[in-house]
Amino acid sequence: AVNLLPASATWPSSQQAALHARLSELYGVEDPDRSGKHAILAVRLDPATGRQLVAAEYQVRIGEKRRAIETIESMPAGQWNTWNLRTAVELMLQAGDTRAAHRLVSARDGVELDQSTRLSLARALLAAGDDAAGRSLLNDPTGQEAAGGDDGDYKDVVALRALVALQRDYGSAIEAVAAYSDLRTAGAIGDPFGWYRLSLALERIPAGW
Repeated sequence: AVNLLPASATWPSSQQAALHARLSELYGVEDPDRSGKHAILAVRLDPATGRQLVAAEYQVRIGEKRRAIETIESMPAGQWNTWNLRTAVELMLQAGDTRAAHRLVSARDGVELDQSTRLSLARALLAAGDDAAGRSLLNDPTGQEAAGGDDGDYKDVVALRALVALQRDYGSAIEAVAAYSDLRTAGAIGDPFGWYRLSLALERIPAGW
């Protein structure tokens, strides 16, 4: 495919974009810099190639954070799913733009965001002083995934622990105790050494046993 680059200069932009997208895929993890550079060219020529996240990851790494945000925002609406929404939010947080990440999630309310990433975004917003946006992500803080289930999936426990820490740091005592109560429903794996209970006690929040 690399041999086609010289001749591709006369191709229609959509075909040039497809070539750069293919090269980005081929380089992949073996040469992330080249993959990122070709991804940037691909999405500039044709956003429909869907290489925005690869391009944005490279832009964040080289310090072009504002361009990374713009690249992510150029992804066609029909290409969003749970996996790439999570990746996009993580990249935006790495770029230091919590508001852009929140806008992205709010504009795609039909796409589910995993609870771990939702809580990470909420914490970042609250830390930045954007209380309204941060709290809006906690209206249904545990959701189907974080509420756990009969299988006691570990990732659910991680999300519940994150919620306890978040409510401890930014919520009320009542909210922190409620979050800890949810964590205890996970059983012994929830807080096996009592660290989260102790962290609440240090903040003078009585979580009980």
